[in-house]
Amino acid sequence: MVIALVLGGLLGWELLAPPVIGLANNGDFYRIAPQSGVYYIHPDGPETIDPNAPGYVSRHYRTASPKNPQGYYSSGVTLMWLARGLNDLVRRDGLFDIRFLGVVHLGTLIFSVTALFAALSSYPLALRWTAAGLACFVLSDVGYFSFFNSFYSESATLVFLILWVVAVFQLPGRDAAFSIRDGFFWICCGLFLTAKPQNAVLAPLVIAFWWSLRWPTSGDRKTRLALSMAGSVLLAGAMFYLAVRPFQQVNRYNHVFESILGKDPVAVESLSTFGLGEEYAALIGSHWWSPLSAAQERLKWSTAEKLRTSDIVRYYWHHPERFAALFSQGAAAAFAFRPEGLGNFERSKGGPPGEMSSRLAHWTGVKKVLYPRTSRALIVVGVLLGVLWMMLLRRRVSDSEILRPAQLGLCLWAMGVTQLFAVLIGGGEVELVRHFFLFNALADLSLVVLTLAVGCNLERWVRAPLG
Repeated sequence: MVIALVLGGLLGWELLAPPVIGLANNGDFYRIAPQSGVYYIHPDGPETIDPNAPGYVSRHYRTASPKNPQGYYSSGVTLMWLARGLNDLVRRDGLFDIRFLGVVHLGTLIFSVTALFAALSSYPLALRWTAAGLACFVLSDVGYFSFFNSFYSESATLVFLILWVVAVFQLPGRDAAFSIRDGFFWICCGLFLTAKPQNAVLAPLVIAFWWSLRWPTSGDRKTRLALSMAGSVLLAGAMFYLAVRPFQQVNRYNHVFESILGKDPVAVESLSTFGLGEEYAALIGSHWWSPLSAAQERLKWSTAEKLRTSDIVRYYWHHPERFAALFSQGAAAAFAFRPEGLGNFERSKGGPPGEMSSRLAHWTGVKKVLYPRTSRALIVVGVLLGVLWMMLLRRRVSDSEILRPAQLGLCLWAMGVTQLFAVLIGGGEVELVRHFFLFNALADLSLVVLTLAVGCNLERWVRAPLG
């Protein structure tokens, strides 16, 4: 609790006191902000244009009736509605202050960290303090909390991920009856998986992990039926959410026409790989927002039903050198952590557009030094961590306090690997750093869980001779 309060006070000062720390808009805010009735203040232009984008943070927005102009859905909207309610209780001028959203994000983070500390109550106090201290050290970096004063879905992803970890540590053992704790785990899963479309690809892993923890060893048919039905509903919901995401066509278009064909020396011949005729050659090298002729625009929109992820995978299967180049680029960006060009300050501060805060960038510095930056190093570290988690999990112990961190760690490792390839295949080279936000969060959270797993095993090894 003390560590959480210190974290809250420190980040509250950064988020609320001038110069306010946030993250500038790259154009995505209009997808989600209007869902709570929040719009840009742009008297000389359309409501879809942020006057301060992309280099500066906009603190104030106008309020009006809510709508969903781009058909984007996220569980993070629940936090936005709470922020809008708090704002309207305080302000009567028809404006929305982004700091209210920062307060809601920060409050949810502090609640999640406090709940996590409470969920570890059965662990040795020194180990709990070590894990909590490391978690707060990581989360107090500007690379994480700068998202709080923004409409990006990454903030909801982070706080709901931590809540999901809390639910993991609160789950009962295999032979316990289906309970409210399973319901809490299910709710946290839903919030996390639907915070951002790319999260939903983790649904099969999350459900398999849940079943591995809760599937009864005895013939308890009721519990097995309840677990099967709940998992099936969650999986179906996540897959439906992923299938109807409106921006798949945009990401696939940019990946195919800009990243793949735009660098392919025989691009016209490669069009057939994606089920496209030679008439689409006019689009090669363009991205979704490129200025196009009327005929090209019609071709662009017709790709929505033609481009499939399976075709992208097949292309890379036949051109492994192209995927190796993409993987190398992804490895360099995987732990870069802070999106360049998206500034942290308002224009009124007087700095240049895109200026980034250097305060509380301690974890950013650690990642630059210790985390892998090349494809070879990333593969080696990933394999070694996978082997380590398997070794910790294979130990013949029945103590759930020792097993649970190892089980969670292996799941986080698998989720991280899945996210790495989901980002590369799903979006290609576009905004790699920001799209790797969840990958970073999973990697950093794994480090905290590893502290628990190794600490528990060391304590057991020390106590064994004494026993």
